[in-house]
Amino acid sequence: MCSSGRAPARAHAHQQLGAVLALTLVFTLLLALVSVTALQSAGLQTRMAGNALMQLQARQQAQAIVDEVLSVPGNFDLSRHVGWRSCLAHSGMPDCDDYSLSPPNVVPIESGSELALRVMRINPPLIELPPAYPGEEGVPQWAALFEVSVAVGGGGAGPANGRVIAGVAVPQGGGAVLPVYWREPGVDAL
Repeated sequence: MCSSGRAPARAHAHQQLGAVLALTLVFTLLLALVSVTALQSAGLQTRMAGNALMQLQARQQAQAIVDEVLSVPGNFDLSRHVGWRSCLAHSGMPDCDDYSLSPPNVVPIESGSELALRVMRINPPLIELPPAYPGEEGVPQWAALFEVSVAVGGGGAGPANGRVIAGVAVPQGGGAVLPVYWREPGVDAL
């Protein structure tokens, strides 16, 4: 009789061991899925942060080029008519009237990146500068408006793109270029 009482207890113990094994496998599988999802999410966030950093660097590079263009008075020819577009030498941009702008020296362009640089005279032909602008007292100072457009970047899987447009007033009698506006196309409306 003793032997018959032990047989059902052994069968029940084996069934419990099988259930624990099955539950352990299910929980292990769930933990593995959660781990894989967390790793994929972390990888995606790392790529997004890298892309945002490249975008910021391209924008800063474009702004540095704008600053360099503004520092060269010869980039703004007051004798040209409204709508005249000067572009970077050897750029081959199709909508330019001349290719007289020299490449910037201050910022090295990464290999695989492209640089588009254009200075355009815009309307109105002349504007009166505010009285606070240094000049002869009581004599109005006049300036021509120009727009400097810089795009830095690559296409496809290359580096990020950055584009900056700056509007400036160039005094007719000479003097410092005055910033009028600055914007990022697609981000800042004008």
